Amino acid sequence: LGLPRPWDQQWSLRIQQVLAHESDLLEYEDIFAGSHVIEAKVDALVEESLAEIDRIQQMGGAMAAVESGYLKSELVSSHAA
Repeated sequence: LGLPRPWDQQWSLRIQQVLAHESDLLEYEDIFAGSHVIEAKVDALVEESLAEIDRIQQMGGAMAAVESGYLKSELVSSHAA
């Protein structure tokens, strides 16, 4: 994995802090509460995540998935998409 440099990490954090402060988004507990679109996306993400966990468990766990090359191939294919 290519991790960002410390300077880039700090720059990203500062941008997030400025946007949060200037937009007042932190004043709301959940800005997407009741959004059917967001709830549908979260439900889909949970379903896909559980399916992926089941696939890895069927392979014999995380170590078996790493040793077989499955995790690396999935990572590479996700970056290509």
